[in-house]
Amino acid sequence: MSTRNAASHRRDQKSTHGVRKKRTRKVMDKAARIDYLRKDRWTVGVMATTVQCAGCGKTVRLDGRSEYYPGLWDKHKGKCKGIQSEIAEVLLSLAAGPKGM
Repeated sequence: MSTRNAASHRRDQKSTHGVRKKRTRKVMDKAARIDYLRKDRWTVGVMATTVQCAGCGKTVRLDGRSEYYPGLWDKHKGKCKGIQSEIAEVLLSLAAGPKGM
């Protein structure tokens, strides 16, 4: 292979690296989103546009893209101090072992 052909060959190989594959997403329909929110241990009072956080008591507005869209709830749940402190308490009690020993 000549130098010119080798360079051309390397360029052809590199050209496919910049192509992004389409990501397939799991799309939930409305019923699945409602079920997801209602089964979440940290939600109470699930409504079409809001949920109440069981960790901190705040009413969290849901994402406006469609009813029961959980994007903003998932974000809140990941940052909520009330949820984090309750989880920390449970973990500490588990680490302490059974009572009475």
